[in-house]
Amino acid sequence: MLKAFVCNHGRKIALAAGWVVLAVIVWASLSPIGSRPHSGLAINLERELAFALLGAMFVLAGRIRPLPLLALLIAFVAGLELLQNLTPTRHGRFDDALVKALGVTVGVALGATVQAWARRAERSRR
Repeated sequence: MLKAFVCNHGRKIALAAGWVVLAVIVWASLSPIGSRPHSGLAINLERELAFALLGAMFVLAGRIRPLPLLALLIAFVAGLELLQNLTPTRHGRFDDALVKALGVTVGVALGATVQAWARRAERSRR
């Protein structure tokens, strides 16, 4: 009973975190360039980490299987880059989209790996 409670709440927390990360990414990507937050990391590393976190949270939420989720998130990356062309101080670039897509791919792969490890550990406890 406790395990089911923790597992269910963990998925809800991952889903909520995924939506928060998505909202922050949209805001940071479409706001004026001067409003974009800076972490002090290299910009491409910052992008990769943000999108990796996005992918991992949505995989851990467990609502969509990893491969369809990856396709959806890569489409989101492409759409976000296109939307940047509509803002006066931003520009969508293919190389930026590739970096973000790489981050999403790494995040989805890490999330799927964590899920597989958790399932394997659960089976070995039975």
